[in-house]
Amino acid sequence: ALLVIETEAHAKARGANILGRLMGASITSDGFHMVAPDPNGKRAGYAMTRAIELAGLSPTDIDHINAHATGTTVGDVA
Repeated sequence: ALLVIETEAHAKARGANILGRLMGASITSDGFHMVAPDPNGKRAGYAMTRAIELAGLSPTDIDHINAHATGTTVGDVA
């Protein structure tokens, strides 16, 4: 699979079929460990909630969230 992120103007100029829009983004750092998030997931949850708020959306408006997703036990729990 491939995901291309570009401005809407650029996509329209090249005649792209626009399938979605990035409406909001957020990032946090919990300082729990140099390479691992706090397993309680509070900061990851905050980042997702904040991105939704910044976009002016509600959770029911969301089709996909691309979170940390490294496939590790600690990352998946958070």
